[in-house]
Amino acid sequence: MPRPRWEKETDCALALALAVAGCALYVRTLAPSVVALFDDSLEFQLVCYQLGIAHPTGYPLYTLLGKLFTFLPVGDVAYRVNLLSAVAGGCTWPFLFAVGRALGLRR
Repeated sequence: MPRPRWEKETDCALALALAVAGCALYVRTLAPSVVALFDDSLEFQLVCYQLGIAHPTGYPLYTLLGKLFTFLPVGDVAYRVNLLSAVAGGCTWPFLFAVGRALGLRR
């Protein structure tokens, strides 16, 4: 049975609200600069800026998207690459919501 139009519109609005809330939460708790606590964080910040190759498998999509984020006119380079992770994490929330709806879960 097809879903009514209002239900689809409500789902789209909820997905958008989840994306905004997720991005806002991650950006609010974002590391402001270089993080040397874990080697991967420091490595990916450097690799994205220089368009280098990270440890295998290299993560080419993340590296290229990170390079695009390094051109943003906010903060330093490390903050911009961290911003990519925050945006990617925040944008997963609506996809998780969509999977739940596809599996038949109710609000």
